[in-house]
Amino acid sequence: MTQALVQFAGDDQRPRSKPSAYALFLMGLDTVEIAERLGVSEAVASRRVYCQRCREKALPVETERRAS
Repeated sequence: MTQALVQFAGDDQRPRSKPSAYALFLMGLDTVEIAERLGVSEAVASRRVYCQRCREKALPVETERRAS
């Protein structure tokens, strides 16, 4: 005999994506904590915070590599 699946509360919500490095920084986390949450190295987390902050404030992002 087959049983029907029963939907539970909250089942209809979309899966949540990870917050951005800059959003975590604005929440008060440092780059070590951000790196742990995102599963990257601290250098990568720091670079992401910097680049996202520059984009948010309409500043030039100087560390991004340019296409050759």
